Amino acid sequence: MEVVVQIRIDDVFNNKHDLAALSYLTFVALDDEGKPKHVPGVYPEDDVEKWFYDTAPQRVERRKARRIGK
Repeated sequence: MEVVVQIRIDDVFNNKHDLAALSYLTFVALDDEGKPKHVPGVYPEDDVEKWFYDTAPQRVERRKARRIGK
């Protein structure tokens, strides 16, 4: 499962909002024997979530390629 964390800076005096950091975290659910197990799906609820959901496979492939040195 991929989790996206966005950290934003809000300047309430000037009504400005900036992205300070963006991180993609990957989690794997493990069974009692320490092996990966299936988890229920998560589905996007708005356009932003849909974009992250739709582009996740590309990020997964890039991470895999980096691990094997491609």
